[in-house]
Amino acid sequence: MKPPLLPGLVVLASLFFLQLPGLRAQTDDTQSPLWARIDLGSNRIVKLRNSHAAFERVGLDPDQTIEITLQYPVEMAGQAIVAEPLDGGRVTVSGKGLVINAEGRASFQFKARDVTGEARISLYAGETLQTLRFWVRDKEHPERNPKVARGS
Repeated sequence: MKPPLLPGLVVLASLFFLQLPGLRAQTDDTQSPLWARIDLGSNRIVKLRNSHAAFERVGLDPDQTIEITLQYPVEMAGQAIVAEPLDGGRVTVSGKGLVINAEGRASFQFKARDVTGEARISLYAGETLQTLRFWVRDKEHPERNPKVARGS
């Protein structure tokens, strides 16, 4: 006689949906940036809304330095943020570190690497993880560049 299949499926499903204590879903809107404002320089601004723990990809030139402002819920004021470049590049934070201010904002600079390709920044705030996504353009072969958000 074969063992019943239903109890095994119930156990498997409960393990799949189990939420570990101390961790929140990456899409938890109560601790996620609501938007990001990317100042590309030369009066070009890109404003992105958060979507499923990531933002739309933005195109950058090699070695370009940009200013990034994140808007979090004001209830997160005082919370420290860790901004970690995953694919090269450099994050620069002024003052006493990257902390959400009383208006819910946090700003920092990012200098892209000099090599064409993906350039991501992980943002750790509290128990959440978000990702800013950039593409360092191939100026010699623009047809190889993927579609990216454009500044206005």
